[in-house]
Amino acid sequence: MKNAKSGFTLMELIVYMGIVGIVVVIAGQAFSNSTKFRIRTDNMIKATQEAENVAMLFKNDVEQMGAKISKEISGAAGSNDVFSATTDAQDVYINYGTDQSSYTLTAGTDYDELSFRRFRFNENGQYIAVEEVGWFVKGDTLKRYCRTISGIGDDDVCPKVASVAAAKQDAIAMANGVKKFLVTPAMPGVHHDNIAQIFPSCTAEPCSQEFRLISRTGSVAGGGDYMTLSIASDESNYRNVTLTGFVSNYDNSNNALAGMAEAAPKVNQVFAIENSDGLGSWSARCSETGNHFTLEPNIEYEISFSLLNNAHYERTFVSGKDHMAVGFRTREGVKPAGVDDFMFFPPISDPSSGTRKMRFSVPNKIENVCLVFTFACYSPLVASGRITISDLSLKKVETSNYFFDYSESKEFSVKDKAKVKAFRLQLQVSRGAKNGKSGETGEVDLIVPTPSNGVSD
Repeated sequence: MKNAKSGFTLMELIVYMGIVGIVVVIAGQAFSNSTKFRIRTDNMIKATQEAENVAMLFKNDVEQMGAKISKEISGAAGSNDVFSATTDAQDVYINYGTDQSSYTLTAGTDYDELSFRRFRFNENGQYIAVEEVGWFVKGDTLKRYCRTISGIGDDDVCPKVASVAAAKQDAIAMANGVKKFLVTPAMPGVHHDNIAQIFPSCTAEPCSQEFRLISRTGSVAGGGDYMTLSIASDESNYRNVTLTGFVSNYDNSNNALAGMAEAAPKVNQVFAIENSDGLGSWSARCSETGNHFTLEPNIEYEISFSLLNNAHYERTFVSGKDHMAVGFRTREGVKPAGVDDFMFFPPISDPSSGTRKMRFSVPNKIENVCLVFTFACYSPLVASGRITISDLSLKKVETSNYFFDYSESKEFSVKDKAKVKAFRLQLQVSRGAKNGKSGETGEVDLIVPTPSNGVSD
């Protein structure tokens, strides 16, 4: 019997080594790819986190732009206060009286430079200083500086430095590897040569606020009648209109509401028209160009008027009984769907003048409506009362409507700069760049509100 022989032939050994080699190469490549992927993922996470952290710092910084109110500004300054309404308050603007915004923006291809001014307060809300803060990119490093323009400087945080150039030398690095730093101001919804005032109609500023009121007559839908008011305008400028002769639904002889007061009340209603000498009914005047207008959706509007000092307020009109409202009606006298009337009432304890402002928006387009005042009174002495309405206007709220989807330059007109109430930040930070490659990036796209930039509305 022959002994059996075992082992590998040369060919088998070569095949085996080839297979092992292939497995090792594949495993090594997989390990290498896994390592690279992990590194790239870590770099991406770090870049995103850093971009988000810097964006939050930028937001907290920039949203303080402008003239936020301190206790000293809103109240009477004491003898020890350092705030000056004639110098410090004006320093927060770029050029008070001309450019009343609080920012300067220098646009670039990938990097913008933003500087802005703001008030600094102490823990009691008292004014300390006006600061100028700047964000800019040098090389690929995003930096921030702060310098005190007026008031008391803070040597550790915001020193009193004479120039921007000197402040930039001590600027703090906020992020390295910055690939994009773009700051876009929001385009005001009412910008360039657009006029915010709708009624009285206006084609060039300053806009006139002269108006007249005309009584509505006829039947109230559902029962009742519209009664004529006595209307007297200030013929020197037609900015003040006094209403008297209000109808009351109170029966003085019986000391109770008139029998039909609830089911068919008597109502006073007046339509607002532009100042003109033309005659005509309320419906005819509402149909005239300039007296009716269209309300667009997604736009904030404001009705404003003043109630002038009048001693008849307290003793004639009763809060909770007398209905007073301002709103809109069509040329046919119908209340449009989508916008309610706004209630108002003259001062009760103090008959001094007061400004009323009602802001609103409409869900759908409302065409050909006029501005009206409605009075449904139920107190006994209302017939002897009077109300003087002054400076009536309807306008778009310039600073509440803005957008970023535009192709125009970031260099706004001086007028538009003062209306900017938000900025868009686009920040891109890179990590892991080497051998001429950009590495992984983290990007943030953020809207920052700046309600205190410019003048208030």
